[in-house]
Amino acid sequence: MERKHLICTLVLLCSCSFLKGQLFTKVTSTTNPIVTDPVQSFYNGASWIDYDNDGRLDLFVVRGGLYHNDGNGNFSKITSSGLGLTTGIGNTWADVDNDGDIDCVQSGGNAGGTKLFLSNGDGTFTQNTSGIWALPTSLRGWGSAFGDYNNDGWVDLFIAAPLNFVSITDSCKFLINTGNGNFSRVDTTIVTDTVDAFTVPSWSDYDQDGDVDLFIGSGRVNGALSRDYLFENNHMQGGGPLFSRINSSPLGTELQDGQVWNWIDFDNDGDLDGYLTNYGGTTPTTGYQNEMYRNDNNSFVKLAFADVGSIVTDLGISLSSTWGDFDNDGDLDCIVTNEGPQNNVYYQNNIAQGSAVFTQILNEPFVINSGNHWCATSGDYDNDGDLDLFISGASDKGLFENNTTQTDFINVKLVGVTSNKSGIGAKVRVKANGFWQMREISAQNTFNGMNMLNAHFGFGATGATPLIIDSLLIEWPSGVVDICTSVLSNGMYIATESQCLFPTSLNSFENSTLDYFSLSIYPNPIGDHLSFKYNLHYPEIVQIDILDINGKCVHSKKLMDVVSGSNTSSLDIKNIATGFYTLKLSSGKHISYEKFVKN
Repeated sequence: MERKHLICTLVLLCSCSFLKGQLFTKVTSTTNPIVTDPVQSFYNGASWIDYDNDGRLDLFVVRGGLYHNDGNGNFSKITSSGLGLTTGIGNTWADVDNDGDIDCVQSGGNAGGTKLFLSNGDGTFTQNTSGIWALPTSLRGWGSAFGDYNNDGWVDLFIAAPLNFVSITDSCKFLINTGNGNFSRVDTTIVTDTVDAFTVPSWSDYDQDGDVDLFIGSGRVNGALSRDYLFENNHMQGGGPLFSRINSSPLGTELQDGQVWNWIDFDNDGDLDGYLTNYGGTTPTTGYQNEMYRNDNNSFVKLAFADVGSIVTDLGISLSSTWGDFDNDGDLDCIVTNEGPQNNVYYQNNIAQGSAVFTQILNEPFVINSGNHWCATSGDYDNDGDLDLFISGASDKGLFENNTTQTDFINVKLVGVTSNKSGIGAKVRVKANGFWQMREISAQNTFNGMNMLNAHFGFGATGATPLIIDSLLIEWPSGVVDICTSVLSNGMYIATESQCLFPTSLNSFENSTLDYFSLSIYPNPIGDHLSFKYNLHYPEIVQIDILDINGKCVHSKKLMDVVSGSNTSSLDIKNIATGFYTLKLSSGKHISYEKFVKN
């Protein structure tokens, strides 16, 4: 459905605040170090990342700690990882050396500067002290962001330096990745030739021309408004300067107290719309409204209350906006954190229901607490198909588990081959239930932190049978486009560039929905007959599919009225070629996978 047809005649009704059943529960267990560790009294970012590649999201909180996800909702604090835990303000994560594990940059001011920590592949990190990284205080900054500006397969880095904050007196830093963890500094472009109150940078291909552009909030937080620093990447045009400043209205001309730019497809029309959090503005104690810009074929329209509701008129001293389909209904919702007396705000998107107007939800546990909150980061840490949340702050912080009853979802981890290994800058599009959704993979999309790198989509509850996703497209930074069809929802997948989807092995995950069958194959490798065991909680029909390494189904069978308890089945697969495969069992809303080798 097109945006221009989404004219809501009941704006006041649609945008009003109301109470409903809570999606989130605040985790309060005193055995969880995320809960019991003290708050940080100064601004700090946080990120959900899988630093040890065990299939579970871990949490990194700047100056707070690295928290390993032990499964079953349990975390342990890691004190010997090698990551810096005493200094820093922001963080951004990516596989900078393309060796298969994720690395970390912590950006900070005079106390510690900016540091690169390279993963050793065993859950520990080593600080890079060679080359430009030898003197971290020469790279002082506030926020930082990885992005592959020239699509060469190596993520580059931008560090934003706010003048006269945390002892910073110089300008921003642009570091180009030359491979294997080495970077060269470039100070001859327009993105580094000015000193100002730069805050948090982000990269996004907002105009979808094939390269990522650069957006930097420049909130002066002193009652003065100014233009943000928005730069067009000219790489795809070739020749001329690397970047040019965006001066067109309204993006390049509006006066702001800008903090974080986020680019998201809030209206599911296939292009990226802009959302900016603002700080105090001209009335620092009251706050300033945030801004949303709708993308109409690369012509941008500033949205008003009549268009989208109070998401663009609420006054707040805002820092982060975190976007995700928190209720799994097929559109992107938004959580805004506020510093000072204002509560955080949860805006529920209604585009999947036919209205462009957001609804403000009042009764979520992270909304009803006022105080200084910095960063909100989302990720599915318990692998149950919905997005959980962590919020950092000075007055309080919190880990919030999502308990949505909307079950249809898909979770996709990207692995680049020609593109950068983390898939940063890739766009993932899915079509299901008659409409498209899109996500862009980003390494900086909240206040000095990032959400999980996996692409998560919700589709709404569709009954007992998992939804069949018509199409899943991945547009890689290299220009490769992978197209997958007839993908089953309620699963977690790995998408390797040029190989499309491959189901992850979920046997290590604790979620009872995803590991319902307790599936096992014996022996493995196998010959012409595949034998497997599984357990059912109650009698039902079981669908069996064998998938090749590209996720294509090469054999399927349906077992009718399987009894509850332990079951054994076998398949004749002599007509299947030798190679690597995945056995998938599905029934109702349950699904499980197990890999095997055919000799």
